[in-house]
Amino acid sequence: HSLIVSAGFNTDDNWGPELGSLKPLSNVTFSVLHSTRGGRPYTSFADFSDPLARKNTQRSPWEHNTDMKATKVIDLAGHKTRLFVEVYNLFNLKIYRYSRVFDDAENLRKYEQDPSNLEFLTNERGYTANQSFRIFGNAPRSVQLGFILDI
Repeated sequence: HSLIVSAGFNTDDNWGPELGSLKPLSNVTFSVLHSTRGGRPYTSFADFSDPLARKNTQRSPWEHNTDMKATKVIDLAGHKTRLFVEVYNLFNLKIYRYSRVFDDAENLRKYEQDPSNLEFLTNERGYTANQSFRIFGNAPRSVQLGFILDI
């Protein structure tokens, strides 16, 4: 199951309160994109190697992501200029990479015992490494600021 919601809001030249001679909330566009996906099926570690066990009886966690963008149009030396801020993964949620967690016997065992231990991998010699880059399929929150100048 998937749900994608997109919403936007635009203000005109005279919208919002005045701050001296400025209207800081006028000519602003605000948009949000949210997606939610139901957990995908997987086979429990207890049944992983048993060819007679029922397959795909478990569900991975739901996946959520929200992105946001705000743009303000201003006049800069007679040129229309758009200032913007974009925030990807607004709530900084982590989404498991399915093939690295639910199709990998060792990671699946760790996930089912205690998901908080999944980020670290310890080998037979006792060395521990962070495997976040392998098990998460999305990037952490990022913010981009910029401007577009119409000449």
